[in-house]
Amino acid sequence: MTAREYGAIHKHMFQDVYEWAGRFRTVDISKPGSTFARAHFIARSMDHEFRQLPDLQTLKSMDRDRFADTMARHISELNAIHPFREGNGRTMRLHLQLHSLAAEKFVSIQAMGPMDWMEASRDSFHTGNHASLAKVIRDAMPQEQSRREPARGPAGIAMPPAMDSLMPAGERRAMSIEQAKEQINRYLPTAQAVAARQYEQLNRLAATSGDMRQLAERSAQELAFFRDPKGPLHHVQIIEQRRYHQIEVNWAEGMDPLQRVRAISAGAASFLDKMSPRDVQAADRALRMQVMPPGVSQVDLRLAEQFQKNSPEQNRDDARLAPFQIAIDKRVADAVGKGASKEQLAAITESAKSNVVSALREGKIPTQKADKPKDRER
Repeated sequence: MTAREYGAIHKHMFQDVYEWAGRFRTVDISKPGSTFARAHFIARSMDHEFRQLPDLQTLKSMDRDRFADTMARHISELNAIHPFREGNGRTMRLHLQLHSLAAEKFVSIQAMGPMDWMEASRDSFHTGNHASLAKVIRDAMPQEQSRREPARGPAGIAMPPAMDSLMPAGERRAMSIEQAKEQINRYLPTAQAVAARQYEQLNRLAATSGDMRQLAERSAQELAFFRDPKGPLHHVQIIEQRRYHQIEVNWAEGMDPLQRVRAISAGAASFLDKMSPRDVQAADRALRMQVMPPGVSQVDLRLAEQFQKNSPEQNRDDARLAPFQIAIDKRVADAVGKGASKEQLAAITESAKSNVVSALREGKIPTQKADKPKDRER
């Protein structure tokens, strides 16, 4: 699947309605509280997103949880880009159904509640957490396993069961919120798959003893917690929203993905237990109801954040960001030609990068000084 083929889906659906059906918009659009990708970023952003989507063979090999998570992330990005002036939601849903069938999966669009889809799309757009969308997709797939609900805390947040007996010995250490989010985003899909297999194994052994039944029950609750929109990532986002910067986790070298997510979830849950229910509820409400300032796009903010985190080489390899990195390279090359010192080059690089990040956040294409004509020699 490519961005061009995605446009063909839109054209097929709307060619009798809009003369521009299938073509990416050339104007900026927004809804109350939501500004979508700038028109000048759409083509590059769409090409980048479809390159990120795993091929069909990889999708075929995925279990239910990983597939739902992968497609939810993909749909969330398409929603943030919003490449067409109208018809984006219907195009996304048909694309999801067609691509799922091509991957030998089945997602029933008819089984999705319209309000559930809209709420999940809105949540993923505003919070960057696509867990709600993954749940909507997973629930629309047949032969779903147990729909058990996790334990709930303040504001309905999901709470993990104690799984200490299945964790390796480790030591207490501080983990930054940024690192916790990175670990969860990287390892949660695998942790979900492993937890599902572990639950099946323990459930088969549940008849052998009372201890096994209790462990199987906790395993089922853990799986429900991992799958819940207000599960692991939401916990960390709540802590971050209240401006805390780190949590305490029990950590050991060589932990597998399931153990990593368990350790972070336990640390975050312990932190939330120490917060007042009012603070937790306020943070949850702020995450669900946050509205971007007029003219500010989530896509702009994500691009700016990505540019800031990347190395120059990574920015040059990303078609969306390469022009900005090249502009910085030109400024540095000019400064080198004028005999700038190492300290001056470092300052010029940092200043240029800061200008680019600010411009990206505002959806602008920065004008680089390096592009200005040089003064003539006298």
